[in-house]
Amino acid sequence: MKNLHWLNCDEFNKLIKEELHLENWLIYDMSAEDRAKMIDYTYKYQYLKKLADEQEIKVQTAEIVSWLDTLNIMYYVLDYVNPEIRNELQILQEMEIPFTHKRADYVLVYRRKILIIEFSFQKLNGRYKFEDKLNQAVGYKELLSNVMPPHIEIGTYTFLIEPETNKSGNTIKKFNKYSNEQELPNNEKIQEFGGYINLFFQKDFEDAMYYLGYVDGYVEKMNEGDLERDGEEDS
Repeated sequence: MKNLHWLNCDEFNKLIKEELHLENWLIYDMSAEDRAKMIDYTYKYQYLKKLADEQEIKVQTAEIVSWLDTLNIMYYVLDYVNPEIRNELQILQEMEIPFTHKRADYVLVYRRKILIIEFSFQKLNGRYKFEDKLNQAVGYKELLSNVMPPHIEIGTYTFLIEPETNKSGNTIKKFNKYSNEQELPNNEKIQEFGGYINLFFQKDFEDAMYYLGYVDGYVEKMNEGDLERDGEEDS
């Protein structure tokens, strides 16, 4: 199965912290091509370019920048995933869908469930191509479901990335409804994505109505700020 990375959570965290040093990576409000010109000499850029060549993955310079962006976001998303899920979670980046030449941004696998993730941040005529990426994720789900047994559940998630630094290098801040503080624009969505992963991968409930009620209560707790990052709970 062709992919850029196939890692467990410990391996993923090691990649971010010890290999690529992406913990403080910020997303500039510039075109991916212009951003690539600023970093194409760096180790992290060359590392991913070399890895893509080794895996025979054809990649453009702008794509490598998007890989760095999404690796950083996924690193912080995992902070909000329950430890029991993280212990078994498998993370595949740029996984090729079987019998196609199409690649999903990320595929998360936990027991009998698969979550296909697409990130959207490219602009088209001043707007983000969210709908395009959403349809793409759904298409990948359809393709994958055709070759998987029926007891394997497949879901999708599309994450809209916002710039975190303007062209002058000034950090952009946005109100986070969960922390009630001004934070980086993607922080709120990172928390929501972590919550979604927890709900998607947890064990099934016997009663569908009970599950709907549980989801509603879970969202309310997020809005009240009762659900914190795993690291904050342990401190």
